[in-house]
Amino acid sequence: MNDKRSKRTTRRLFAALAASAIAATAATGCGGGKEGADAGGKAASPATAKQPVELNVTTGAGGSTIADIESLFNAEAIRKKFPHIKLNYIPKNQADAIKSIESLMVSGTPIDIYFDSIYVYMNTLEQFKLGYDMSAELKKFNIDPNQYDPSALNIANSSYSNKVIGLPITNTIPVLYYNKEIFDRFGVAYPKNGMTWDEMYDIARKLTRTEGGKTYLGFAFSFYHHFFHMNSLSTPYVDAKTGLSAFTSNPDWKRLIDASIVKTYESTVYQNWLKENKRIPKFDDFLLGTVAMQFSQVYGGGDMLTKLETFNYGVVSTPIFAGTKTGTQPYPTYVGVSSTSKHKEEAMEIINYLVSEEHQTYLARDKGAIPAIKNDAVRKQLYEGTPLKGKGFYEAIYHNPLAPLADKTIYDESVRSVFDSAGIIKLGTGQTDINTYLREAEEKANKKIEQEKSK
Repeated sequence: MNDKRSKRTTRRLFAALAASAIAATAATGCGGGKEGADAGGKAASPATAKQPVELNVTTGAGGSTIADIESLFNAEAIRKKFPHIKLNYIPKNQADAIKSIESLMVSGTPIDIYFDSIYVYMNTLEQFKLGYDMSAELKKFNIDPNQYDPSALNIANSSYSNKVIGLPITNTIPVLYYNKEIFDRFGVAYPKNGMTWDEMYDIARKLTRTEGGKTYLGFAFSFYHHFFHMNSLSTPYVDAKTGLSAFTSNPDWKRLIDASIVKTYESTVYQNWLKENKRIPKFDDFLLGTVAMQFSQVYGGGDMLTKLETFNYGVVSTPIFAGTKTGTQPYPTYVGVSSTSKHKEEAMEIINYLVSEEHQTYLARDKGAIPAIKNDAVRKQLYEGTPLKGKGFYEAIYHNPLAPLADKTIYDESVRSVFDSAGIIKLGTGQTDINTYLREAEEKANKKIEQEKSK
């Protein structure tokens, strides 16, 4: 991987996606160009009989089974709408997503449609040269880029020759869960949408205590990497100019670490819990009645959703930093036609359906997945078809506008891994200070960047 490539940012690639999509849409005109689909990405039925084809669909998403992928794609609806297309769903190798893609490439198995979260998606396309410019297909299917939140698509100038290599199909926006029983037990008012971090920690301090032989923790993070990936200050892992870690050069990292680690574990009650348990609290600790408030993703299905059905909780927007008005950055799942596909038009038929209002409504209403499009009528369907209806997820998720997308690089996933549990516990229990923590994290991050460059 040469230095020129190392300085490329995924943010620019996202920007290119949007710029090309706008140009493609403009070329069709407002009322014309409806070949293959209605305006706005609405799925349309084929006008004439088509030759049967098979398409391979795969992902590197963790925990994805064939059933998971079929659920995301609404396989039954696709079979009815596109009888000429057979989709072969290939889940990731649970041990290693990269090996899954490698094995397909080595065996000569074509990948027609690939989807994944933004980090893995971009890295995989870069590593295996799977990126395909879908500009012509967007024009043909009249897919409007304006249906997406600008932060998810990052509309800006670009140096990527206006290539469209993917479209968002779902988004991830975390919320703050709170256990009503703990709040009621100690007579503390419930949290509200729009709180700052300082306001949230004022509440957490009132609830962090040991009583009746049980320890209560006021606040916890389920996944630190989500907080860092999606931080509301739009702070990047890597300095785009130097190609090195930004942990000491960008003062916002100190602000982020102070808010997420130092203040979370400042109580001796909390520090003793960390020392005794030798781990960071998980969402299960929230469900067990130990944690009062939990920063976590929205759970759209599976065992966690079942547990929440009988749990007495509420949700509000994640806290924001004082003096700012934005929530987290978007963390979308992208889908695209692979360069190895021999049936690119048919693959685009499927993608056009995935981004349609019909499918986005299905995802929000029945699967609890945050829709990628900014259609408010679709957004308001979130959880409406599930037992979690009426829990306030819509208000919590959309209370704050999304933060601009930070500069992304192909090294972000490797750099992020330096924030491991051992280091977080070391800082949280006062065994090191924040400046030393960031300096050591930067040294580790730069080593990882050099290792990636040498591959």
